[in-house]
Amino acid sequence: MIILHGEKDVSKRIKYIRLSLENKWNKRYLQQQIKDHVADNYGVMPSNFNLTIRDSKDAIKAIDMFKDDKEAA
Repeated sequence: MIILHGEKDVSKRIKYIRLSLENKWNKRYLQQQIKDHVADNYGVMPSNFNLTIRDSKDAIKAIDMFKDDKEAA
């Protein structure tokens, strides 16, 4: 109910459900995360690849270095 009342956007609701299950958030922590709009920034990682790596092949190689073994399989 906290997610339904705290967030109107369906995609953000799904993010909060997944995040709360993965991280075992309690009710109060979930409420604070919704209040802080954590879903807006979830999965967004700032990078300067466009400025520092001009070649797209090199950029893909650099990104692949940070992938988990599970993702590569």
